[in-house]
Amino acid sequence: MVTKARKSNKQGAVYLLEMLKKIPKQPKGISSSELYHALTAQGYTLSLRTLQRDLQSLCDAFGIICDDRQTPYRYQWSAQSRGLSISQMNDQEALLLQLAYQHLKHFLPNSAKASLESLFAQAGYELHHRDATDDHAKAWMKKVAIAPMAQPLLPPVILPEVLDAISTALYDNRYLTIRYANQTQRRHNLSSEYSIKPLALVQQGSNLYLVAQFDGFDDIRHLALHRCQAASVSSLTFEYPSGFDLSDYINQQAGFGFGRERICLEFCIDAIEGFHLTETPLSADQVIQAHDGYYHVRATVMDSDMLDRWLNGFGESVWQVKKTKA
Repeated sequence: MVTKARKSNKQGAVYLLEMLKKIPKQPKGISSSELYHALTAQGYTLSLRTLQRDLQSLCDAFGIICDDRQTPYRYQWSAQSRGLSISQMNDQEALLLQLAYQHLKHFLPNSAKASLESLFAQAGYELHHRDATDDHAKAWMKKVAIAPMAQPLLPPVILPEVLDAISTALYDNRYLTIRYANQTQRRHNLSSEYSIKPLALVQQGSNLYLVAQFDGFDDIRHLALHRCQAASVSSLTFEYPSGFDLSDYINQQAGFGFGRERICLEFCIDAIEGFHLTETPLSADQVIQAHDGYYHVRATVMDSDMLDRWLNGFGESVWQVKKTKA
């Protein structure tokens, strides 16, 4: 049979590329008959047997996996494969993707993470293994970092299956059933089961928090992910609260520091300890006055436990602290 795919070398190459593009990554797969119907729907005239021979050649050439544990056999790129990459990533693109992955990997939904994994892997390969045209790009990852503002702590252990379930439910607006242990329960090896509506994921320092609405309640709460002992995604979806705004919620919580109310804060601080406030003010309306050896500071801020800890951290270098309702 003379096929559209084989009328010319150019058409044959396009046909093979189309076939490669339609093969998914693990754990998904596609059968030869599904590929056949997809290609014939695009106008390619070929026999199933011809496609199967070409598919076998592609498996040998590209390392595509044939899962023969079930019939019909299913074909898939391996999860670690870089997949079909037509254009080579330049050094700057690889650098940007590597930096983005370091800071976004906990916030990507599972579907996006799985589809982008090969892209991030390719970025790592381009930077560290091939002969980069720009050696400076290779070295850049060693030249940039984020330094902690406080005593660094190792992140708590979060069960991978819990994070996967939360990401899926969050992405699809589906109910989530969790087994959770708060501080008191953890001390006594207890836990409780809840049905919740996941609304957002927030990172604070080394901790990840799930912002959620408990089923049957209107208030919004946040839960430490490392205290979730189990999580399962429901088939039921919910309507995302139209009035919920994550930025507003975080501000009301004073950056998850258990905010109370907005106040006018005044205090005196040693000139050396307080100089950074001349460069990074507490608020847009901050007023700072220099005196002999110290500063007098006034700013409108959210009163919170976090604020108290910050002030107490200066010890005797801060005095005459005054809080009034804003």
